[in-house]
Amino acid sequence: MREPRTFKQVQPHRCAQPVAVGKTRADVKAELADAMRQGDLVANGETGATFKPLNPSWYAQPVLAQGKTREEVRAELVKSRASNGGQYPGAGCLPGMRAQNLHALIG
Repeated sequence: MREPRTFKQVQPHRCAQPVAVGKTRADVKAELADAMRQGDLVANGETGATFKPLNPSWYAQPVLAQGKTREEVRAELVKSRASNGGQYPGAGCLPGMRAQNLHALIG
């Protein structure tokens, strides 16, 4: 005798499928707060412009990396010269330039 089958086994396409779980309410609220803090919300629905370009003074500006100071560059040059036997790095490779000319340029 055959084993009884359920409707879901006979016609699975007519049964409810499992629903994919999306973001929680807390996730959506956190994303909204982050977008507000960064100025990524749309300010003008017609143009799609966000708040940050329209009002840049309201938001923090990115911090640019600081370059080396003149003293740091000179210290590196002195260290490099000491490790190259008193020669400036690349002193012989520039046509028409001598070590004395490089020294005069650097001071």
